[in-house]
Amino acid sequence: MGGRNLAIVAVEKASKYYGDIKALDSLNLEIPEGSIFCLLGPNGAGKTTLVKALLGLIPLNSGKATIGGIDIRSPRARADLAYLPEKFSFYPYYTVGNLLAFYSSMGGVKGENIRGIIERMGLESLEKTPLKKL
Repeated sequence: MGGRNLAIVAVEKASKYYGDIKALDSLNLEIPEGSIFCLLGPNGAGKTTLVKALLGLIPLNSGKATIGGIDIRSPRARADLAYLPEKFSFYPYYTVGNLLAFYSSMGGVKGENIRGIIERMGLESLEKTPLKKL
């Protein structure tokens, strides 16, 4: 990985298996800083698996990857990223408070600041309500 120009995303020999299914098989990829890049391929090609791994949502079985030169296992690598999945949904068993804490942590908001967010948004009465009841 690497070269003279910074690869904003660099993936080296990344593999991900779901049981016997190979979702990624020794993938190598470099996306140069400042470029526009698109993942195209048929269903089952590993596009979503790669994105989820880069976002830290699933671990790779082997290989390594960096974003901006920072290992994807570090939350700092994802500090400036956002992700909206194709089929967006909330976990129904989460409470309003759980959901705010989860998404706030992805944005680097510290736990002690969650209380202030809940109060500012006037959500105190809903904080412990499961999302499936809203």
